[in-house]
Amino acid sequence: MTEARKRIEAIIQTKIENGSDRDAVLLTIAQEYFHVETLEERHSDSLDFHDTSVWSMKWALEAAYRAGKESGA
Repeated sequence: MTEARKRIEAIIQTKIENGSDRDAVLLTIAQEYFHVETLEERHSDSLDFHDTSVWSMKWALEAAYRAGKESGA
């Protein structure tokens, strides 16, 4: 795991430990892995659609899976 991914995982872990809700954890994952500002629909293709690599998707899905597992969801 790269240093950047370790940093992101630490941020997510802190949010879980502090009792952040699911949406806050998902937003953090989206911001860190996909560099998006929000997960809210903004009714603009340039704001609502993003190019991303398959490995970023994999890492984000793995982070979401671990977050759910660690939160007991």
